[in-house]
Amino acid sequence: MVNGQYVTSNKTYVALAKKIAPLYVYWTNKRGVYVNTHFIRKNAVKYFSKRPRNKANAYKVLRIVKTKNGTKYRIKHGYINAKGTIPAYYVRRTKLIRVIRNRGILVHNAKKFTNRNAIKHFRKNALIRVQSVARFYGITRFYIGHGEYITANKTWVNRIK
Repeated sequence: MVNGQYVTSNKTYVALAKKIAPLYVYWTNKRGVYVNTHFIRKNAVKYFSKRPRNKANAYKVLRIVKTKNGTKYRIKHGYINAKGTIPAYYVRRTKLIRVIRNRGILVHNAKKFTNRNAIKHFRKNALIRVQSVARFYGITRFYIGHGEYITANKTWVNRIK
């Protein structure tokens, strides 16, 4: 059922599918990715070893699957267990953040991040004051003033205050 299409003529009994914001997750512990939701060694596609937060990759959740053994996430490479994953973006306002990415981060003059609108660069361990939180199609950005935005990705920045 596509949003706006009904199976019955009585619209009060039909729940429309809501468009939800995209979910991005990361993990720092050891984890396997599997071909299907049956997590056995034979179905393993890839294993990720334990690593620090600034070296973890964030993955977009394509589908959420509920099984009798718990919730599973479908990502680009296969299926992972939802237990132990962490949302990849800060959502609440914070006052001060520190850059933890080894290559630093770029400052952009728009909520949509492209190479053309990158105007500045902050190195690793730089402290940045945040004025507010902005949303761009379900992804959180930090507004740092003067029309400048930075990422709110937890694998790139760390909340101080």
